[in-house]
Amino acid sequence: MNLFYVSSIIELATANKISIIYLTMITTLFQQLPSIYENLLPDIFNQDIHIEAYADCSNCNMCQPSDIVSDQRFFSPKTKCCTFKPIVPNYLVGGILAEMPHQTKIHNYVDSGQKVTPLGYFPSMKELQHYNRIIPDQFGIDESAMCELLVDGNCSIWQHRNAICSTYFCHYFKGHHGKQFWEEVRDFLQMIEELLSNYCCEQLSILPNYLSSATTNFYVNVQAALNNMSPHLALSDQDIWGPWANKRRDFFLECHRICNALSPIDIEQLSPIQYQTKLSKLQDSYSRMMSPTLPEPLIFNPKCNVIDFDSDQTFFYVDRLIKLPAVLKTILPLFDGKTTAKTVRQLASDQFGVDIDTAYLIHLYEQDILVGV
Repeated sequence: MNLFYVSSIIELATANKISIIYLTMITTLFQQLPSIYENLLPDIFNQDIHIEAYADCSNCNMCQPSDIVSDQRFFSPKTKCCTFKPIVPNYLVGGILAEMPHQTKIHNYVDSGQKVTPLGYFPSMKELQHYNRIIPDQFGIDESAMCELLVDGNCSIWQHRNAICSTYFCHYFKGHHGKQFWEEVRDFLQMIEELLSNYCCEQLSILPNYLSSATTNFYVNVQAALNNMSPHLALSDQDIWGPWANKRRDFFLECHRICNALSPIDIEQLSPIQYQTKLSKLQDSYSRMMSPTLPEPLIFNPKCNVIDFDSDQTFFYVDRLIKLPAVLKTILPLFDGKTTAKTVRQLASDQFGVDIDTAYLIHLYEQDILVGV
């Protein structure tokens, strides 16, 4: 199980009361993604979302062992969650070449011709097979599976990372609603990666004998590796690259230039039905995340363990530790599956001098501390 030290509340002490309120910081998807997407993606990517405050890569909770609980699982401080093998589509490879101020392994692979095809940068078949072997128990733990693009604990291509790397968080601030939302963002972006990388290849005269059997979809590539299949194993460089066989760097820069000139309408027209289907699912999950409803009645999750910390704070543990005001260990059991949230809030105010913000109760529900009956 995963262990997190988090506190998502603000306590405001007034005369004889404590107010527990829900506060959050706001960002947008555009601010979290490679800059090339700002002119390519629909308006939902510019809408407000909550910052993933619980997933702090610079101070990773998953790399801070503790004996507070016994069934915990931690990431290696050397790898954190980067025991993953990303596929970087061609236009993002072009962005790395055009915009990164320092040399990366991507630069080296482009120059040598290793691990790159017209669709982008790909992990080797052995790396994909190894990744599949470590899932799920050794994810974040097996240092031999560390991403080769990780340098001194940081992603060397962070500004140009792919869909999966951009949308993975070890703990979602909006809980189960957040998890579903980011999975829909991931799926939408993987579709965009596939559409754009293929479009670039078609525009630059890459031959269909390669494109017909190749894809940037990570999961399809893992399955191909498990079956010892490669879309270009029997093809020569000339078959794969066509007129760009000796001009790979120029090719990727052209991919980046081509995509920079596109609009959201241009991209939608590449596959209208698929685009609208995935966009609709993304919009639905966004609405659920940003306007969640609190079910009635609620019950204090019977799987939640309460672990004393000090006189002011207590750990609540479902599948991660969340540090909350100690008074809540007395208040939250009032959610018995029969008493309404309104009544519990009134009891908390009258009997314990604690005013609890409704938005904060929703947050406890999203984190599975409170659950529907």
